[in-house]
Amino acid sequence: MFKGRATYYPQVEVEVAETITAQHLKTTEALRVRAINDCKDYKGRERRSGEEWLVKQEGLYLPQVNEKIVEKLKAQILTHMNAVHVRAKNKFTDEKGIVHKAGTEWLVTHTDTEIYFPDIYEEITRKVELIVLGPHDYCIICDPVDDNGKPQLGSQKMVKGCTKFFLRPGETLKENSKAFLLEPNQGLMISAKEEFRDEKGVRRRPGDLWLVTGPGEYWKPIEAQISSRVKASIEIESLGIYIFRPVLVLGSVLGFLLLVYLINSYILL
Repeated sequence: MFKGRATYYPQVEVEVAETITAQHLKTTEALRVRAINDCKDYKGRERRSGEEWLVKQEGLYLPQVNEKIVEKLKAQILTHMNAVHVRAKNKFTDEKGIVHKAGTEWLVTHTDTEIYFPDIYEEITRKVELIVLGPHDYCIICDPVDDNGKPQLGSQKMVKGCTKFFLRPGETLKENSKAFLLEPNQGLMISAKEEFRDEKGVRRRPGDLWLVTGPGEYWKPIEAQISSRVKASIEIESLGIYIFRPVLVLGSVLGFLLLVYLINSYILL
């Protein structure tokens, strides 16, 4: 290779095989390069014939005699609002010295790098947006990944606000909703889908039915479902007394006596 800037006068015994133009790379661009023969790359690393690598240097890049440009790549710009899931196509060691086995996946965010180029042995499998939960929001994640990075297949996890996070590889969002805000005269009939212990430590079995009343907010457990919304049958707001329908099923007589007692108590006050 004869590099410019200069004037070249070929000898009689020499033939100009190809004229090569340097590639201009921006900060968000890179070149995928393949070795035609064994050689050293622009960083002085030994490369074998057929091996590929990325050139990520801003400015002009002139490929060497034993290099071939495969394609020009555009970077994935990462901010605090987006991230990518990446999968290893082959076993390799990244620039940080981390060994990735073929098929393993991981999350790349803006805290890792703001300008991301998938390596030769990497591929982007999914782009994800930041999930933001307010004080009354919650979501349910299927197949959550634990703190050690292992997926808990078949399980579900509830995440309550206020928080923000990215879904990790393997996780899916099943439900994204708000907590039930209940007034003093409002309630919810809850039924259990599977066995669990509720927020008060009460053991609930499949088919169990119970009432949750206000005031306050209620976060529906993963193992339960809302059967119906109910309203207090008797309301004495000044005394803060609210009686719901399940109390009256003890019998009409008992319900009538209870109502008389409450009215008399209110008159005496």
